[in-house]
Amino acid sequence: MSYTQHASTATCTLSVNTVDEAVTLLTDWLGNNPDEFPDSLSEDGAESEIADELSPYISRDESGQIIVSVDSESDDGNYSSDVFDFITSHFAEIQTSEYMTVTWSCFLSRDGMSSGTDYYDQDGKYFYISSKSKDSKALDSIAALLSGTEWNVDTLMSISDLVTGTGREIKDLEN
Repeated sequence: MSYTQHASTATCTLSVNTVDEAVTLLTDWLGNNPDEFPDSLSEDGAESEIADELSPYISRDESGQIIVSVDSESDDGNYSSDVFDFITSHFAEIQTSEYMTVTWSCFLSRDGMSSGTDYYDQDGKYFYISSKSKDSKALDSIAALLSGTEWNVDTLMSISDLVTGTGREIKDLEN
């Protein structure tokens, strides 16, 4: 994956509970694969220094998904696109979700700001998601269930099945 945009965000699901665990996955892998170091990452640094360099790129949202961000205009230490490419390529190979979503934006002198979303499979290969993706089909089915009918418990259970069929979790109410 290669990006020339000034800002990109990749979202994927990994079997980790914290950002520190995600960074540890990367530093461990780099320790075993020293030829894979991105050019702008300090190869001679201690593991903790490498972890400090990788940490600004990685965060975790409230749903538990790992978010990798790069912004070439940032002062937060996450401005190198080759580090972003390294992280997203490695995470694409170990993700537990069906695909990784990469949302990007860039400023083009002729066209102004442009943006888009790309999808990558577990091998890091780009693939096209049609307008009738799982989410779109689920929304169409939910709209059909709710349109012109009286809603009841069965309606709610059907909607719940459609939502969980997209890979989303519906949490039970805690007492």
